[in-house]
Amino acid sequence: MLRTALVTAAVLVPVLAAAQSAKREVGTIRVTSRLVYVDVTVRDSAGNVVRGLTQNEFHVFEDGKPQQIDYFNAHVYNPSVPVARPASSLAFSNTNTSGSVNAVSVLLLDLLNTSTTEQLTAREQMLKFLGALPPGRPISLFTLTDRLQMIQSFTGSPELLTAAAKMLKPVNLGQMPSIEEVKQDKATAKEFDRESTRGGQTAMDGNVQTQDTDLDLRTHSTIAALNQLAHTMSKYGGRKNLFWVSESFPIALNTTQNCLGQTLPVDAFRLTNVLADARIAVYPTSVLGLYTEVAQVMAPPKCPPYGFDYFGRGILKSAMNDIANQTGGQAIFGTNDLAGAMRRNLDDSGNYYTLAYQPQNKKWNKQFRSIRVELSQNGDTLSYRRGYFAYPDNPQPLNPIQQLDAALQAESPESTLLLLSAKVDLPDRPGGSVMVHSVLDPANLGLITAADGHRRGQIAVGLIAFRETPDKPSNQPDAPSQSSALLNLDLDAAQYQAVLKSGVLFTQQLNLKPGRYRLRLGVSDVVSSRLGTLDMPIVVLAHD
Repeated sequence: MLRTALVTAAVLVPVLAAAQSAKREVGTIRVTSRLVYVDVTVRDSAGNVVRGLTQNEFHVFEDGKPQQIDYFNAHVYNPSVPVARPASSLAFSNTNTSGSVNAVSVLLLDLLNTSTTEQLTAREQMLKFLGALPPGRPISLFTLTDRLQMIQSFTGSPELLTAAAKMLKPVNLGQMPSIEEVKQDKATAKEFDRESTRGGQTAMDGNVQTQDTDLDLRTHSTIAALNQLAHTMSKYGGRKNLFWVSESFPIALNTTQNCLGQTLPVDAFRLTNVLADARIAVYPTSVLGLYTEVAQVMAPPKCPPYGFDYFGRGILKSAMNDIANQTGGQAIFGTNDLAGAMRRNLDDSGNYYTLAYQPQNKKWNKQFRSIRVELSQNGDTLSYRRGYFAYPDNPQPLNPIQQLDAALQAESPESTLLLLSAKVDLPDRPGGSVMVHSVLDPANLGLITAADGHRRGQIAVGLIAFRETPDKPSNQPDAPSQSSALLNLDLDAAQYQAVLKSGVLFTQQLNLKPGRYRLRLGVSDVVSSRLGTLDMPIVVLAHD
């Protein structure tokens, strides 16, 4: 466990010694009043995101009753505007981003609900999307087969994401038939019908029963995967955008039954809350392109295999819009340029407004409560989650030191939810210290504005050295080769403006023997639970 010391930080933090011995421990953070967070994306009549709105222009209603907005933050992302970086000769950085990153994204390739033929299309479009991605946008890559699996953790490197995506191969789980297979089944059933009136019906009944069973299995597996994904993402603060790339979306939110009338597990009923608590906006992304066939005059099936006919496409679009509306995302549907549509929505998803309020209704009776957000002036379209179930809260305390300790382990992937740069000064004399001068970008910090106008927050910082030898890299640091502290930020207006220009500056030192090392710098924002890490390979030379 990392040792901690309490340090006051404004613009410049004093040097933190590696052998700090302060005994004051960092306590856990507990939330005693419930806040309902609502992330709102505003678009004008042309579909362009609207920036520059203020808190006074928003009005929030719960079950039709006005609520007082207790927290407001306008998030702006513009990839064409570079971020001003502190003017110093930086040696390392965990990002090369332009623009201001204020939301992370998850790319879920759903192979369970996508036929093998469409999986190839999904993989091709995903590679095209990642290939045109600018560096610095934190994205993680998951797949869903018979289980949820992380392929690449959060990274701002398009190269790492592309390399991970290239490893994906089509998987036939036997539960999602292709368009060709469905057409063949229909043709076989018609042939039986011509041979024997009852024979054709028997063949059709057997086919429908098989499809119903497959849908039931896919529905339960999908719900379990989304719940698991939401719990995984809940440890990261702020908004998360989930691009769910699939051919079929076999769930509906805020309901206890699927389209077959089958009762869904309790996890399905609570899925809306789980996604909302994790602040996940879902972007259902259909791999099916433009539909050009003439609509067939026939009754729509009860649970159609999406994409197989005109009615199936309509039901698919309705299901996707429902998922997007309930979570504050946007459905991506009916385009042959899937990669381009995802890129546009990714850029737009970084421009949003965060509202938070304490519900006036204190009765947690498990009933659904609707949320409505309005602007003082009408004409714009608002995307946000439409409500939540009032289940009793069971908050889990967050320990920033435990989070930081896990992020600093050798096997943990680099995290870019907080942007870091650092300059390393190597010792030029025997017994000298390695000095690491770090700069933390304040853009993603969860600073809270107090009544006196001060912006306050806490940041846990750590530095650890992993010594590498020619025979094998070491995954355990030398005992004294670590430094950690808890920075208390208490910034008045002038100090806050200075931090915006220079970043949060702090310096750490390590006493290292000659050799090759990999330094890992880590920061954990106590308020937002965001993490940032930076790896720095160095060589400490021997001096006579």
